[in-house]
Amino acid sequence: PVGVAFVDSDLRYVHLNTMQLGLHGLPRSEMIGRRVGDIPSKLAQRVEAAYRGMLERNEVPADIEYSSDELGSLEPGRHFLGRYFPVRDAENRVLGAGAVVVELTDRKRAERGLAELAAIVQGSEGAIVGVSLTGEIRTWNPGAERVFGYTAANIIGLSISQLCPQDQPVGIESVLQRVALGQRVEPFESIVLKADGQTTEVSVSVAPINDLSTGTLTGISLIAHDISRMKQLEAQFRQAQKMEAIGRLAGGVAHDFNNLLTVITGYADLISDRLPANDPHREGLGEIRKAGLQAASLTRQLLALSRKQILEPKVVDLNVLIRDNGRMLQRLLGEDVELSLKLDTALGPIKADPGQLEQILLNLAVNARDAMPAGGRLAIATFERPLQAVSPTPGPSVILEVTDTGMGIPDTIREAIFEPFFSTKGNQGSGLGLAVVHGVVLQSGGTIEVDSQVGVGTTFRIILPRYEQSADASRLGTAATLPLPLGTETILLVEDEPGVRSLAAKVLKTRGYTVLEAASG
Repeated sequence: PVGVAFVDSDLRYVHLNTMQLGLHGLPRSEMIGRRVGDIPSKLAQRVEAAYRGMLERNEVPADIEYSSDELGSLEPGRHFLGRYFPVRDAENRVLGAGAVVVELTDRKRAERGLAELAAIVQGSEGAIVGVSLTGEIRTWNPGAERVFGYTAANIIGLSISQLCPQDQPVGIESVLQRVALGQRVEPFESIVLKADGQTTEVSVSVAPINDLSTGTLTGISLIAHDISRMKQLEAQFRQAQKMEAIGRLAGGVAHDFNNLLTVITGYADLISDRLPANDPHREGLGEIRKAGLQAASLTRQLLALSRKQILEPKVVDLNVLIRDNGRMLQRLLGEDVELSLKLDTALGPIKADPGQLEQILLNLAVNARDAMPAGGRLAIATFERPLQAVSPTPGPSVILEVTDTGMGIPDTIREAIFEPFFSTKGNQGSGLGLAVVHGVVLQSGGTIEVDSQVGVGTTFRIILPRYEQSADASRLGTAATLPLPLGTETILLVEDEPGVRSLAAKVLKTRGYTVLEAASG
């Protein structure tokens, strides 16, 4: 497998073996006696210069590497190394020169493969770590530095167990033992310790490292990817699915419940209207109607939770709404909680459902009161934020901040406070208050933020888009109650709920209309 050639002192070929002839692609008869420089190839001039340096100037030539492209007689992509030497007789006289040529193609391919593999390892976002069978870290790529926080200088030579908490279901010692026994280790997930003492979740793949010459097992490679962000996104997706399911359930329950309440309060009104003003039964009917309206408020909360409530947005001056509800809020908070208002006098209007804004204030005030059982201070502030390049609410925004000096919300539960039925008050709360606030804010096109510190207090920050036109004062008040009109026309009434249809027909008939009832289109 080695090419051999000899030339005389006149640089004419005197011998070539079969391998060397194959490199030139010419028969022996065309090579023997021919000068080196006369051979048709790009390589001939370099070889001739090497021979002349030895024979004429007594130089020791360097080895020559060349490719099949320079020979012109072989398929491309092959590589060779030629080593040249003088040939002397017994009296040390130079008779000529010789060459030994070996093929480097496989080695070159291996070197390129190793170089490409090294580039992949160095550029990988994942951690690639080489570990001995005793657990000693031997190689550490930049991806491992990004995942674990250790530099190669600080970690190589230490034990891989330094990165592994002892309470993990898959211990690194058992992984090493199974690889040493020739067992396959399936990819697994684990918690690891980083250089800053924090933990993160990673997915790990394991492969054996074998000696290339002997094939014996010398260590294992670990490829780890930080999956903490992916896990967080999965949790958010599951939470969104849960919220959607609860919202659909709440919306369906609220719709059916609202139909029943419509019948209850409607008949209470009909009967009450037919009784004399001094009839003692009017008081009982009033209590029925009051209870029905309170129950209707609960259905509005369920619809707000599911974000399916029919809003009645109006142009609202948030400062006016807060001041109008200030007395009610103070009664709700009690005497041991101080209420302070810091309202921006230049605050622009917003467009939202006033009843839902009142619901937000009410729920946040109740939460704040419960967080301050020994008393404290509740501050309500408003201000504007100008247009920002990056903002969850594009354009100019109006900010409502509600801050208490209560117990604060621990970090461990802060992400769950807007979940339905999650209560920070144990068994004392329904767990709907903040979920309703969250639903109303999102349905109104806004966002909500929370800052809290245990033992210091909590701030809820509600960000709503500012209404670009000036507030219409006539729309800020409540509409006057007008008497129901009389009529003589015929009305086609279509309603699929029998109780609601019967009630509506009776109301219309009492006002003089002829009613044709239908249960469907």
